[in-house]
Amino acid sequence: MSNQLPKQSIVITAIRLLTFRLTREEFLHFNYRHLAFGIACTWLVGIGRWWDDPGAHLLQHLGIGSIVYIFLLALLLWLIVWPLKPQNLHRLIGMVADEEVSGKRSGTAALRFLKKPVGLF
Repeated sequence: MSNQLPKQSIVITAIRLLTFRLTREEFLHFNYRHLAFGIACTWLVGIGRWWDDPGAHLLQHLGIGSIVYIFLLALLLWLIVWPLKPQNLHRLIGMVADEEVSGKRSGTAALRFLKKPVGLF
């Protein structure tokens, strides 16, 4: 029996990840294309998040904050699992990027219905 999985599109793999149906074998086949796809989607969603906010800074309008966020979150997760000696950081960043797209998309939709910004303080 072959050790290879049938080739799936990156979009199908991302959908399987976002719907919690991704298998371990599929996750282990993540590569730099998945990372690039996740970063690109996060960047586009980050731009959309601040699209119509006149008070947003230039870097927010450019979606750079979302890109920085996924690398910082991946670093934090990497430090947490570091004692377990994980092998590939790009898989972790790719997973975080794909999940970030889902979170930003739903957060942006919720903010559309609010009349004023909501914060913790």
